[in-house]
Amino acid sequence: IVIYVVKIRPLTSSCIIMLNLAMADLLYILSLPFLVHFYITEDWVLGEFMCRLVRFCFHFNLYGSILLLTCLSAFRYVAVVHPLRAAQVKTQSWGIVSCLVIWLLCLIGIVPMFSLIATERRDSKTVCIDFASNKICQVWLYNWILSAFGFLVPLFVVCLSSTCVARALSKGLLPHRPAQVHARRLTVLILLVFVV
Repeated sequence: IVIYVVKIRPLTSSCIIMLNLAMADLLYILSLPFLVHFYITEDWVLGEFMCRLVRFCFHFNLYGSILLLTCLSAFRYVAVVHPLRAAQVKTQSWGIVSCLVIWLLCLIGIVPMFSLIATERRDSKTVCIDFASNKICQVWLYNWILSAFGFLVPLFVVCLSSTCVARALSKGLLPHRPAQVHARRLTVLILLVFVV
């Protein structure tokens, strides 16, 4: 995050997306100590609000990262397959607007989770229940909507754009060999990170 903010100039749209991806990971890292303590002691001692907040941060990062990787993949597709439009997509404004839209979509998608996450007393201990561990009849539809729009659609977009980029690279659309190797590696890396 510091390197992106201080060192890298000019900030292209890809850099802005990578910065947001790093911030999403930082959000995840900040939630980990609370979850680790809970899973070790099997007792949630921080109250219901913190339970909801920590679980919210976990899922906000999860879906935010997925959508940011999807956006990065789509931008890579435009840069390789449609090089005449690449200059537009590489501007800071495209990166900023894309990230704002992604965070807004994540917020809209994850806000209902606040009502589905709760603490519960079990055997003289307090348990912080994640929404997926809640009553199946209450979360079934919401879980499917999140899975479809938060993973399956982005997976389709990433696979499709990666396939198009791979075809374009095999046809030699990028004139310089180092640029082809870099684009191919980045495409494979995005696809692997996304699927894993």
